[in-house]
Amino acid sequence: FALVATQFPRWNVQILGEGELRPMLEKRIDELGITNRISLLGSKKDVFRNYRAAKIFAFPSLFEGFSNAHCEAMSHGLPSVGLSSCIYMRETLSIASAGLLSDGTPKDFAARLESLMSDSDLRSTLGQNARKFTKQLDADKILDLWESALSEACIGSATARNSSD
Repeated sequence: FALVATQFPRWNVQILGEGELRPMLEKRIDELGITNRISLLGSKKDVFRNYRAAKIFAFPSLFEGFSNAHCEAMSHGLPSVGLSSCIYMRETLSIASAGLLSDGTPKDFAARLESLMSDSDLRSTLGQNARKFTKQLDADKILDLWESALSEACIGSATARNSSD
């Protein structure tokens, strides 16, 4: 963000969550001279308020399983910027067409942020794709899929036992 902050004086960053790297992050923000543009909000009970107010979800995770935070952001229609080296982000954003992938260098990540920050139509399109993608993840649909899979497994197992008798 520091690489594009001067081009976008009305944009700011909010970082949610808490961890042992906070002092290092605070120091780095100060070194970059952007303390007035970045808020470290810590842990929040109502992150949905932050999602509703956001325009982009920047997610520079190197490794990620299934990310609840990213899925929540997508369900709020947020386009994402992630790292192509992160299998989760690469697969999810490719399938959903819901964001931009960076090669992981600060310059490239900033360029992807800049693409979204400067193009409201692109943000809207990718955000709509994100929301549409997460509708597939509705709890009732997922539970129906699990029930169907377990039922098929049980029937298949019973059939196999009966045919071997």
